[in-house]
Amino acid sequence: FPEGFDPEEVLDSAAELIIGEPVSARIWFAKDVAEQIKQRKWAFKQDIAEQKAMEAQINASEKNFKRLFDSILHGVFVSTRDGYFIDCNQALLDMLGYENKDEFLTLDLMRDVYKNPAGEWERFKSLIESAGAIKDFEVVCKRRDKREITVLITARVLKEADGRGTGYEG
Repeated sequence: FPEGFDPEEVLDSAAELIIGEPVSARIWFAKDVAEQIKQRKWAFKQDIAEQKAMEAQINASEKNFKRLFDSILHGVFVSTRDGYFIDCNQALLDMLGYENKDEFLTLDLMRDVYKNPAGEWERFKSLIESAGAIKDFEVVCKRRDKREITVLITARVLKEADGRGTGYEG
């Protein structure tokens, strides 16, 4: 090709001229250019196949995680640092006497869950923030029916990619 000639640019320019109805056209390229185009087309198809395979792996992994999260017999939660639930599993709902996850996710941990919020919540936050994780932290919680239940919390600080703590999961 002459210097500065780009066959893809020519095709793009031609495509911009065609507005509305599709037009059938034949374009001939030199043998070496045709081979380059075939190789790029093959590479593009290969990239798509690899991307689809990765997406299938991610989907399978997400399904496995969701199955584990939903079916494990221990209460599991994700909460904000301010004390609001973001997510939980059915075992936690059962433990605390809730049938409706949407209702549960509106709860304020300090007001609605902890029996002694000033002491227990503040102590929990202090310990987990300083160590990054906590194991078997004993706390008395209030069930939906106002009965008390003693639970052991094992959790860690949930962090963003930059290391900033955004909440807790356990």
